[in-house]
Amino acid sequence: MPPTNYRLFPLLIFSLAAVRSGCNLLVANEQSERLLGDWRLQEIHVEGQIHPKSTTNYHIRFFEKEFGATFLCNDYGGKYKVFGRWIKFDDVFNTLAGCPDGGHYDIIEETVLEAESFSVEGGRLVFYKDGQTAVFVRVEE
Repeated sequence: MPPTNYRLFPLLIFSLAAVRSGCNLLVANEQSERLLGDWRLQEIHVEGQIHPKSTTNYHIRFFEKEFGATFLCNDYGGKYKVFGRWIKFDDVFNTLAGCPDGGHYDIIEETVLEAESFSVEGGRLVFYKDGQTAVFVRVEE
């Protein structure tokens, strides 16, 4: 066997490993690109009930690796990373304003910022956490 085949063996192993894990990387990149832009909350699902929300009080905007959001009376910002269908928010800061009761503010904050998974399809962005969902729709500019 020529020596060049031995040099190709590590490359082959590395390529197979990349293919096995690459699916998640490709999905993550595609999901990240689909997140970019402005989204406004359409509704939340809590304990099997749908709660429509005001379109002006809850929105989130994704930039490349960073986000900004307004949930009722607080503004947020920070970084995010996408891993397949999972999103992790890092270095999150907010204005810590006291919000009035009844706006589901705390549920929306938890569902989005601590999401177990998310999806982006057909102009809808959905965050999932503990049986709760927050449904956002893309804001067209």
